[in-house]
Amino acid sequence: MTSKIPALESVSAQEATDRLLHWWQDVSDPLAPGGWLNLVGGGVAADGGQVLRDVAAQVAASVVVDATERTTEELLREVLAALGLESWRHGGLRWISEVRALPERRLVLLTHVHRMGRTRRSYEAERLLTGTLEALCARTDLHVVAHLDAPALLRSGDTGLRLEPPDGTDAGAAPYAWPDEMRALALSEPRTVPLRAWAALVAGWRTEGGSPVGEDALQAVLRSTPGGWRSATAVSASSTRGWPRRYARRPPRRR
Repeated sequence: MTSKIPALESVSAQEATDRLLHWWQDVSDPLAPGGWLNLVGGGVAADGGQVLRDVAAQVAASVVVDATERTTEELLREVLAALGLESWRHGGLRWISEVRALPERRLVLLTHVHRMGRTRRSYEAERLLTGTLEALCARTDLHVVAHLDAPALLRSGDTGLRLEPPDGTDAGAAPYAWPDEMRALALSEPRTVPLRAWAALVAGWRTEGGSPVGEDALQAVLRSTPGGWRSATAVSASSTRGWPRRYARRPPRRR
């Protein structure tokens, strides 16, 4: 079966920063003729979020928006607000005309698109990548870069850059053997609790290097766990016995 994942140019973090800056500065750069592209990380690749922050530090007309746990509508509102547009308050399609009327070119940098939505099986990232980004860039002066650590979200015609592992990283090293309790938390369904809340629950765990477990560690569990792990190993209530029941009963209030 032919893979639908596009073959992207592999670059280091510094090369990615330079390439994105050139794409922004040179409107004839063929890297992403549609106005938006993907910066793909994952596994032991360099930190795509940091690459976008480095780009933002050098582009005054840029805005950085974290897509973590956002629905497509919520993310769009945050982007519009960051651009200084009033349409974020009203909803509807008024934002299209406002974006097209922007007086100058703007660069929108979206981090952690793969973490969109309230649950692990959320379709929000796909909604963003298959429709909203194209609408944002159609006949506008917006350029958009979407950072994601899940290449499977891409379609065959998508454009972008793939981040290489940092120098000195052993890409072939065996993944850290996470305890079953950690895997149970990371893979539990339905996830109505944000990853950072799960990270707080397992703060007592330490990684191999002695660092406390955080959100990135839970994402690493998901990336390194084979697709059949849940079916091969029962994730029962006993796996998480002792965690406060209120976390499983309802999601935290959003402010």
